[in-house]
Amino acid sequence: ISGSSSLAASGGTAADVLRTSPSIRVDEEGGVSFRGSSGFLVYVDGKESALTLQQIPASNIEDIEIITTPSARYKTEGDAGIINIITKRLTTDGFSGSVNAAGSTIGTWNADVLLNYRKGDSRWYIGGAGSELRGESDFDQTKTTYVDDYVTTSKADGVRMSINASYIGRAGWELTKDRHKLLVEFQAGVLKTTRGGDMLYDEHRMKGDQVLNDNLYDSHDRYELERHLTQISTDYVWKLNERGDNFSIVGRLRYDGYSLEYTESNMFDMSGERYEGTRGYESEHHWDFDGTMSYQLNYREGGKAEVGYQYTSYSEHGDYNIKYWDRAQHDYVWQDDLHAPFFYRRQIHSAYLMLTDKFGPVSVDAGVRADHTIDELTISVKDANRYIKRLELFPSAHLSYEAPGKNFITAGYSYRTNRPGIWKLEPYITYEDYYTKKIGNPDIKPEYIHSAEVGYRKVIAEENTISVTGFYRHRRGVTDNVRVAHEPGVTL
Repeated sequence: ISGSSSLAASGGTAADVLRTSPSIRVDEEGGVSFRGSSGFLVYVDGKESALTLQQIPASNIEDIEIITTPSARYKTEGDAGIINIITKRLTTDGFSGSVNAAGSTIGTWNADVLLNYRKGDSRWYIGGAGSELRGESDFDQTKTTYVDDYVTTSKADGVRMSINASYIGRAGWELTKDRHKLLVEFQAGVLKTTRGGDMLYDEHRMKGDQVLNDNLYDSHDRYELERHLTQISTDYVWKLNERGDNFSIVGRLRYDGYSLEYTESNMFDMSGERYEGTRGYESEHHWDFDGTMSYQLNYREGGKAEVGYQYTSYSEHGDYNIKYWDRAQHDYVWQDDLHAPFFYRRQIHSAYLMLTDKFGPVSVDAGVRADHTIDELTISVKDANRYIKRLELFPSAHLSYEAPGKNFITAGYSYRTNRPGIWKLEPYITYEDYYTKKIGNPDIKPEYIHSAEVGYRKVIAEENTISVTGFYRHRRGVTDNVRVAHEPGVTL
């Protein structure tokens, strides 16, 4: 997809560029789904990005590449594939730059600035991007829970709001000299997520035939997540000979030195007296690293073999604390039994082999990837510690046939997975609002996905293309959120 293909995306983000693309849906709050799923990876120039599609300025985009059945050289997460943002590159000597800004009537805004300087073999650049994406919606819900002899019906009516903000600065140096190409980039910034609701709750609670409560409450709940990130990435390619054989090293190290997740729930009766309140704090430090070494051999014209090794590591440590409002003491009381220090680390050792060749009008590539995953979860909750190892194979294959008259027939297959993140594993209760609690499950297993597609493309008059594509996706071991009655009036 051309980054300049949509005038409506001017001054917007990558999500705006994708808005008119087939199989992609962007909702009113900026959420992106691809082929009915939000489970895709976002890359920038072939490397994982700290930003979402809503935080990448459209002005920096040359093209967007949608990889629907990724080959074995790519990471295996994401059931819907990979969306790779290809950024613009300066090719002429001297200075250049750009400044863009956009806004909306509900206070959403985004702005970016980029300065480039190229001289000879080197390019230097510095830039920054900031955005605040806001959402507002009316909320109306009626919920009834049955717990023992208690029947509780709550009616909620109010508004919900959200703000996803990012402020990222970056600087880099690129060197292209003879057979060597090196890129080093540094990023730092702050990511903030805020959401909440202002509601009126009408609660009616009975035990048998006895009415225990029939009151109206004023509720205000808030969720905030703030992360301070620092990231350095390198990309080095060494062209070994005129045949095009090459050796490459790609690395990325990210550290979130400060990450605080805060939940707040407030409920008052109509006289303004506090009826309920919670304060939850989850403070964390994150380390995130991935590095890849690969060697490509062009053994004949149109034929090449690629072998690579990738190491991925993600770790976080912190603790969770929560305090409840005590009506008798008229104060907040720490819940010592819910204090949960934790450590989590996931390591993935991956090796892959890819073969690509062309036989007349037929092009084919096939590969296999082996992932050795090590999950370690240490947490001060009874029976919650885990140490799990998995060895898995992920094959991929693609076929293309060019028929006379510029008719192309393609087929592709890949096997992928969705591994549960730490937020799905945490086995302690956290608050969403007064009537909603959440808890994770440390025994969730990965999902596995078979993805296949076939396509036909016809080039007409050199410049126009008509295409038809069909895809099939089968998911095994699907993980769902389950809502159950927990306490009178409260679901978990």
